[in-house]
Amino acid sequence: MKTLIAVILLFSASYCSAQYCPGWRWKVKALADDEAKGIDFTKSRSITFEQLKKLDHVELNLGDWFMKRRIEEKHYVKITGKIIQWKVEPNDYDYHIVVSDGTNYIVCEIPNPECDGVKETGHVEDYKTARAFIRSLPNVEANGWHIVLPELGKFTLYGVIFHDFEHAAFFSMPHGLEIHPVLRIEWADSSRK
Repeated sequence: MKTLIAVILLFSASYCSAQYCPGWRWKVKALADDEAKGIDFTKSRSITFEQLKKLDHVELNLGDWFMKRRIEEKHYVKITGKIIQWKVEPNDYDYHIVVSDGTNYIVCEIPNPECDGVKETGHVEDYKTARAFIRSLPNVEANGWHIVLPELGKFTLYGVIFHDFEHAAFFSMPHGLEIHPVLRIEWADSSRK
């Protein structure tokens, strides 16, 4: 009996140390694809919500599971806005963050650093730090969401553009664009850093 318990504990410990995180174009979302190695993370390009809205509309569907990166998905960008709310995705435990410029909204996501394949990306610490920053923001919980206090002001999020398929996500870009993954978040007001 003790042997059986030891085996069960061993398997459960190894299962908890890494998680299988399947998902549509998951390798691209987590920077685990080969093309991610070509992205220059030493300099970010500022992009606005309006510029994101004008990027090409790409008709994607679930059949495009293994689609390679598009040209827009090969740039490290930064976007500034208010973090409205966030939640932990139930399927892969990514942090799903809603950001707004007051008129437009975009979904920004931070991958789960415990997912299989993420450790090889070289961005585990970036994801952990960004997730800790989000958790540190004062918020009110409601229906699984963490509503961030609006008086906190604006934040700058650094990450990579991702073409998601169009789905009925709350507060998303009209053509499914996201910042996924988010690698860094900071106060837009430099006096708060």
